[in-house]
Amino acid sequence: MRKLWIGVIGSLVMLVALDFLAKTIAEQKVADAVQARYDLAAKPNVDIHGFPFLLEAATRRLDRVDVHAESVQVARVELAEAELRMHNVRVESTSSAVAETVDADAVIPYSELADLAQDLGRGDVTLAYGGAPDTLAVSGTVSVLGQDFDMVAYTRVRVDDSTLTLRTTRVEIDGKPAPEQLVQAIGNRFDLTFRIPKMFDLVTLTGVEMRPDGVVVGMTGSDIALG
Repeated sequence: MRKLWIGVIGSLVMLVALDFLAKTIAEQKVADAVQARYDLAAKPNVDIHGFPFLLEAATRRLDRVDVHAESVQVARVELAEAELRMHNVRVESTSSAVAETVDADAVIPYSELADLAQDLGRGDVTLAYGGAPDTLAVSGTVSVLGQDFDMVAYTRVRVDDSTLTLRTTRVEIDGKPAPEQLVQAIGNRFDLTFRIPKMFDLVTLTGVEMRPDGVVVGMTGSDIALG
């Protein structure tokens, strides 16, 4: 009986090892496909959920696949990092698959948003965390009646489809509230409206959150092809 149990345990260990090896190989193939699809400079990290993997692989459908990449150049924007969560992934061949739904988070550095603002002809502005998840600080120099002022406008961020709208809620000079006359004089110079470029074939912007390290953009899409 003891030898029988040793044999059973040994077989289970072998099956688990084979399952782990097969999953590791599949994760590498998915990473290669994602890297090629989006022309990434570095191979992303991939995690295939579910156990046993071989049973899922036999049905050619994976419940969930997570992809994590850093320093990603996508749609003219340099992302600090991106996390894609792919659901109901249909495997069509050894090098291609289709995810039924994908939701993702991408961290856009404030310097990249500032570049997008400059593309809109808004001049030299600096964007930074405004102290709250929905607040962005826009810094710049404005000229009023021949005098230059270095100001910081705290703007409330609103999301509509794939558009970010920034509307000024208060203005400060040297950390103090700007005089009302000056606020009225600069008007809406610090208000911004621009579209977030489509990334990873994801077409819908689901939300945005300001963090000290950048703007976290939530996106979603369906029937996303890999490879």
